[in-house]
Amino acid sequence: NNKHAKTNKRRKMAALRRIQKELADLDKNPMEYATGGPVDDDLRNWQIMLSGPAETPYKDGVFEIELKLPAEYPFKAPEVKFKTKIYHPNIKTDTGEICNDVFAKWGPTLNIRHTLNTIRELLISPNAEHPLEPDIAQEFMEKRADFNKKAKEMVEKEAK
Repeated sequence: NNKHAKTNKRRKMAALRRIQKELADLDKNPMEYATGGPVDDDLRNWQIMLSGPAETPYKDGVFEIELKLPAEYPFKAPEVKFKTKIYHPNIKTDTGEICNDVFAKWGPTLNIRHTLNTIRELLISPNAEHPLEPDIAQEFMEKRADFNKKAKEMVEKEAK
């Protein structure tokens, strides 16, 4: 159906305009702890460098994050993956996958800036109630000093 194809094309163009607007906003008002943008002019595939927040075991690290914006963006949340290994209860150590709960309350009024703020908040306040790494979550809750030591060691090894 030709009408359906035109609607889809219009929707895709609107989504790309929205992403371009967000990129322009991030260029104009940069975030102090995150830099990056589209990879090879592909507006749906971003590479971000995120500085570890102060007062956390991640503070001296810089983490590479992959952001993939689905065709349904902004109605569907970006797919986010840590490319830099990180020791965290809500992030898979081997794949960098982030716990789905993080973006469960996604809506079209949210954006890439919100996504990066959310990831930063996750580094500041891990959610041990909904872990992707149960052993790390247990250590975070019961042996915080051990958790902090291992997280810092991984920052030294992987995020410098």
